[in-house]
Amino acid sequence: MPTAPDVPHELCTYFDRHFLPRGLALYASLEARCPSFHLTVLTLDDEAHDALERLDLAHLSLMRLSDLEARDTELAALRASRSRRDYISTLRPGFLRHLLETRPEIPTLTYLDADLFCFADPTPGINEIDGHVATLTPHDPLIDPEIAPGCRGRFNAGWVGVRNDERGRALVAQWRTDCHARCHVGPGEASWGNQGYLDAWPPTGERVRVIQDPGINTGPWSWSRNEPRSIDGSLTIGGHAIQTYHFSGLRRVAEGIYKPGILGWRARVPDGMVEALYRPYVRALHQAARRLGIAPEHVLDRPSSRADNWWRRRQIHRRLRRSKYFTAPEG
Repeated sequence: MPTAPDVPHELCTYFDRHFLPRGLALYASLEARCPSFHLTVLTLDDEAHDALERLDLAHLSLMRLSDLEARDTELAALRASRSRRDYISTLRPGFLRHLLETRPEIPTLTYLDADLFCFADPTPGINEIDGHVATLTPHDPLIDPEIAPGCRGRFNAGWVGVRNDERGRALVAQWRTDCHARCHVGPGEASWGNQGYLDAWPPTGERVRVIQDPGINTGPWSWSRNEPRSIDGSLTIGGHAIQTYHFSGLRRVAEGIYKPGILGWRARVPDGMVEALYRPYVRALHQAARRLGIAPEHVLDRPSSRADNWWRRRQIHRRLRRSKYFTAPEG
């Protein structure tokens, strides 16, 4: 069944206070480029919840992690036995299941990682689910998961679309069961948290759409055969417009200096992509941080105490010549 044009796209994500600028940048990019959407955020701590509540954003709903745990006691029981990283990965299918079951009026639901950013209207990507039960975005099969562990599995879990019917809910329920049994992020893990379990979706016989457009949930894992290009101000990859880019692994290592987090996927950022992709995203992060009252040094993962000393900055500037880092203005 095609998605009704007058129904807002139902989207969801989750994050804690450390991802607040990224989550707000995602929201702002949706607000700027998506004609109609509603984003539900599962807030993983009170700081994130309270900060977003104060902003009173028009197309945003909030849910506290404690409220999800109160409704899903099987999930809550796993918290004590799992690391924070593993527990956060375990949350995803349970969060989706809750939204699908408690909001029967929504036709489809699309999960987005908080470090995604829209460079164009994501509606074509969201609507790939038309006529299907679920949508998944693939990793490039040329990527070696032993070198880039985040690419374990055929699909990237940063974008998952599900139809809110019996078949879609069954897929999510099985995903939740799998993650409750084991959901570890670490070397040698075939599932890589919740991600590897998605490999089982297409063989179920359900109409699972594997999205072939490389511009949807694209990232460094898409560059083996197609490099992003900026032509007359338009961002493309493999001849397709870049709708959403996934800034997985991006780090701030010192004032004005950033590491794109592409180790394992390739040696360097393609020519022009720092200016076309990474610097605009860093600007969006700092705009979000100002709205939140967050200092520039906390816009991404906090740097180590040595990040700003002279010796480390000298080493970083040497590496800049090899394109392992890039600079971007702050504030």
